[in-house]
Amino acid sequence: MIIAILIVGIGCMYVVVDNSYTIGHAITTFSKTTITLPDGFSVGETNTKSAELYNKKSSEKINIHDLGKGDYVKDSFKNVTETYKNNPKYSNINDETKNINSVEVLQLTAETNNTISSSSVFYYYNHTYRVDMSGFEDMNKVNNILEFIITTLQPDYKQAQD
Repeated sequence: MIIAILIVGIGCMYVVVDNSYTIGHAITTFSKTTITLPDGFSVGETNTKSAELYNKKSSEKINIHDLGKGDYVKDSFKNVTETYKNNPKYSNINDETKNINSVEVLQLTAETNNTISSSSVFYYYNHTYRVDMSGFEDMNKVNNILEFIITTLQPDYKQAQD
């Protein structure tokens, strides 16, 4: 009986570890938010409102900003769009609306120096977030990392929530 309980317990621990985003992966906290780092990324500069992630093996960078409590998605996306369109280094500018994990995401993509830059804005956990990505060569990788960030983003329950 003890051996059976031991086997079931080890099996359950394996399932938890295998399916958890935070066990075995690094996490970082900024503002009142915690995210799991995508594979290959390290934490750069982090402050009270944003976190910078970078890939040591390439020029890929991710900046995640907490724009504050409230829904500022449309205003923020309008500002991002104007910034991209007024900068001559960006070409092939496209915007689209996506639904990732039941979260509506407004995404703007552009090409610069033969790489892809992206800025995505969404409202989640009563806060507006903007995820800026640069230095990517594959749009599928951009979308997969954005989905991973949204999936693993959650409030940092160790801090007082607003």
